[in-house]
Formats: sequence, C-alpha cells, structure tokens
Amino acid sequence: MTLRAIMPPTTPPTKNAPGALGTLQSFLNTAHTTNGRIDTPEQLRGWLTRHSLIQDGSFIDEDAWRDALELRRDLGHFLRASRKQPCPPEVLARLNDPLEWRFDVQLEADGRITQTPLLRDKWPGVRQRLLHLVITAVGSHEWKRLRFCDNDVCPWVFYDSTTNRKGRWCRPRCGNVVIQRQRRRLL
Repeated sequence: MTLRAIMPPTTPPTKNAPGALGTLQSFLNTAHTTNGRIDTPEQLRGWLTRHSLIQDGSFIDEDAWRDALELRRDLGHFLRASRKQPCPPEVLARLNDPLEWRFDVQLEADGRITQTPLLRDKWPGVRQRLLHLVITAVGSHEWKRLRFCDNDVCPWVFYDSTTNRKGRWCRPRCGNVVIQRQRRRLL
C-alpha cells in the first residue's frame, strides 16, 4: 500500500494566544502564513505597525529585516529547547546580547512591580521589545503554552489552551494524521 504525501496545513492555527503572547506567536508564524509574512523590509514594517511595536518604521532597512529573520529563527530554537532539545549556545548568546537594557520600574498599588523597557525608536529597540515580551512570558510561565505542533510536517506554533497544558497539535487534523501514522506502523 502506498501512502500519499501529507501536506502541512496552509492556514494558521485557530488556537491564538492572548495579548503579548499572541504577538510572539504571530511573529514565530510569520514564516508560514500567507497573510502577514515578513519576506521584505516593507512587510516587516507593516507587521510591526499592525502589532503596535512601531509607529514610524522608516528605520526598518535591509539590516533590520535580516536581524528580524535571525531573531525569529532564534526564538524558534528557544521555543523548541524548552520542550525537547537543548538550545544551541550561539543562539543563547545572540538572545542574551545586552543592547542597552534599561527599564522604568514602578511599584503598583496592588503590590506588583511593572517594568517598562526604555528603548530607542530604532531597530535595536524594537528587537529589545520583542525580547522583553519573551522574558515576561517566560517569567509568568505563559511561554510554556506556546508550542510547535507535534505533527512533524506541520510548521505552526499554537497556543496550548488545555487545562493540563499537554496539548500536542495545532488542530485536530494534525492529531489525526499522527495517530493514523502510528496505527499504520503497528500493522
């Protein structure tokens, strides 16, 4: 019996993360979506504007765009590392690169502390804002809710909204594909 090639889903998952985590999910999925890709500096400028990370994107040039693609790839490695394999040291070095990290720290009436990055309006500042979203998500343990689909042909990052935080697939179809493959191997 011949098995036909399994095509990955072409639409983003419906399990979208709330708030800032949703921005990170969208950023990681920009490599695969048809609407919202960042294949050019202009598309990156539009994506950053839609997600309220910049207002005037005149400083998004070829270098900033290349760095954004590298950041997306590095965040993908970091997300996978929090599940399965260790993160390569060079990726951690790039993510930990201290580019003038400065914060405005305020005590709130309910006893919380809020940190707001004080950043320039150039690409390094936008990069730091994205990394600040990651740091906040890791600190609040929400980062663990973002996952790559366990279907090895599916490239999407989804939000695990399950109570036990053990969701494995971005959509039921991907789960069905994996389960069917496992059953065929047993036959």
